[in-house]
Amino acid sequence: MFNGNAQNPPSGTGSKDMAKERLKSILMRDRVDISRDMLESLKSELVATAKEYFVVKENGCEVYLTRMKKSALDENDTVLVCLVPISKSKTKIMV
Repeated sequence: MFNGNAQNPPSGTGSKDMAKERLKSILMRDRVDISRDMLESLKSELVATAKEYFVVKENGCEVYLTRMKKSALDENDTVLVCLVPISKSKTKIMV
């Protein structure tokens, strides 16, 4: 499921927190200059690639942007997160 490019807020999160997360998501997409449609297209391509190697459970697929520090001394970086639930690897015969 594509969730608007932001992590799903925990259950019980108020509408104020949800709005804040949506705004963060929009700002991150704007910062890296990627549209919602382009992110959805990227998700489709990533899932298609994963399907070449794994049996994929498409219902739980998510792609979103978030901010992350590598260490305490580093600045926050915008990172692309791709969650693709898999059940097993596919056996490929290489010719």
